[in-house]
Amino acid sequence: MPWCWILHWPPPIIAPTFNKFFIYKKVPEGLPIAGQDLVVEDRPINLENAPLYSSILVEVLYSSFDPYIYGRIRDPKVKSYSPPFELDASLRPRLAYRERLRRKGSPL
Repeated sequence: MPWCWILHWPPPIIAPTFNKFFIYKKVPEGLPIAGQDLVVEDRPINLENAPLYSSILVEVLYSSFDPYIYGRIRDPKVKSYSPPFELDASLRPRLAYRERLRRKGSPL
């Protein structure tokens, strides 16, 4: 069976997609303050060549914080059974999502 290469020229221009993150910026003193301790940042990605590292890509529809998150946004010196979140990293809340599968740049 001969190999066949199909080239699309010019290549399609894929605009970066909005990619919102809940970012843990600093250890709160008391209850967290929106925009200071926890912020929403846009870190755009290109859906065509986003590195997946053997993962799947999902589109988040809704996000909700569980009360357990408040126990993990603390000073790392405070001992606990669960590790604290890292500063300037995204939080991992409960999600409602829609799968957008892709493998090696091709939709499944």
